[in-house]
Order: sequence, then structure tokens, then C-alpha cells
Amino acid sequence: MVFIIVVMIYPLLHVFAMSLSSTAQMDLGNITVYPLGFDTEGYKFIINNPQFWNSYKNTLLYVVVGTPISLLFTSLIAYPLAMKEFVLRKPLSIFLAITLFFNGGLIPTYLVIQSLGLINTIWALVLPGAVTTFNVIIYRTVFQSIPIEMRESAFMDGANDLTILFRIYMPLSKALLATFGLFSIVGIWNDWFDPLIYFNNVTMYPIALYLEQMIVQGNFTQGAGGNLAADAINNLLVSPVTIQMAVVVVAMLPVLILYPFAQRYFTKGILIGAIKS
Repeated sequence: MVFIIVVMIYPLLHVFAMSLSSTAQMDLGNITVYPLGFDTEGYKFIINNPQFWNSYKNTLLYVVVGTPISLLFTSLIAYPLAMKEFVLRKPLSIFLAITLFFNGGLIPTYLVIQSLGLINTIWALVLPGAVTTFNVIIYRTVFQSIPIEMRESAFMDGANDLTILFRIYMPLSKALLATFGLFSIVGIWNDWFDPLIYFNNVTMYPIALYLEQMIVQGNFTQGAGGNLAADAINNLLVSPVTIQMAVVVVAMLPVLILYPFAQRYFTKGILIGAIKS
């Protein structure tokens, strides 16, 4: 366990140290897990770069919109599949299972998104991945574990299926919702490929795509604030790697802060879906 912790923590500390180290020390390659030649130029670049904050705002918007939609749509599909009296339960389950093995591919998917007029909209990022078959199966398993007598009792009191879902089943599945809500947040936060395909407008880029442009492509002049970065690099005020590492640190902070609070739900939510039948 200690070895695993070291393997996980060392890259994190190394990135943090590089983000606060001077250009001279960076060029010498002496950085390990603590900064040398303390320098905050990388973070100054972030503070003065409107494109970074715009990408950050976009990502927060995609997370706030996409996560509730994913939880809601998945629950609405899983609930009837958990009911044995549902006539279409078996054919719908087979239909969903097929998607575990086959998909339309990149080009047909893009053509569908384009034909629906979703290019350069938030829905191109939110809707296609809102529901996955794996999540539906786990939700269905958890809903099936809830005593059927509770549903029958609610029916006798005049409740309908939507009321039962939102007032009984979902409150009893908080651990499940918290776990897969966290999965959805991390998935949207780290997604750069879909925005690269569906967004032609730089102002809609999320933080993950912004990172991809800087780290993989080495593009420091993308969008507003790019001239500032180019001038700083050309004048040797800051190393490109310092800027990249500073952006990485700031971009991953929300997820690092969120994980400890969601951790207590994580194990319980996965365990419920794994052992119930």
C-alpha cells in the first residue's frame, strides 16, 4: 500500500513543484518533489489569461448541466427495467446489452450530432454520453434490491411511478447517485476529445481541451491572452513547462477537493451494485 501511495503521490508533487520552480532550475532538470528557485510566473500567466478562465467556466457549466441530466435519464430508464411486470423489460434489456458490444463509430455519430444541429452547443457534449448501458445495469440492480412492498404500499396511498421513483427509490439510492455523480463529473471534467470534434468555437472549449492545446500541441497563443503568454515565453520570463504545470495544478484542484467528500459514498455505491441481484 505504501508503494502504491508513493507511485500515486510522486507525480502529483512533481507537477506541483515544477509549477513553482524557476526557468533556470527547470532547464537544469533538478526538480523532484519540491520547488527550486521559487517562481510564481506560471500562476501569474493563468490569472492574466482570460481564455483559461473562460475554459474553466465552460467546464463548470458542462458539469453542472451534464451530471444531473445523466443521473436523471439513467434513473428513468433503469426504474421500469427493475419492475418484473413491465412488458417491454426483456426486449429493452437486450437492446441495451447490444450497445455494450457494438456502436455506430465516430463518423456516423458525428453525422447524427450534426444533423440534429448540436454542433457548437453544450448539448453535443452532454447528451451523447448522458446514459451508458453499464450505469443502467447497476441502477437497475440497486432498484431491484429495494423491497417491492414499499412500491405497492405507495401505490395504495395514491402515488404514481414518477412519485415513487423520486420520493422513494432515488432517496434510498443516495450512495449510488453520489458515486455515479462523481463518475460523471470526472468524465466531463477530463473530456477533451468530444469538444475537439464538436466545438469549432474556441470560446466554448472546456479546460481539458485547453490543456490538450497547451501540453500536447504546445499551443500558447490559442484564444484571448495568448499574446501575453507568447511574450513571456519569448522574453524567457517563464518556461513553457512551468505554465503547463501551473495550468494542470489549477485544473485538477476541484476534483482533488471533491473526492474526499464523496469517498464515503464511493465504496458503498459500488458495493451495492456489485453484490445485489
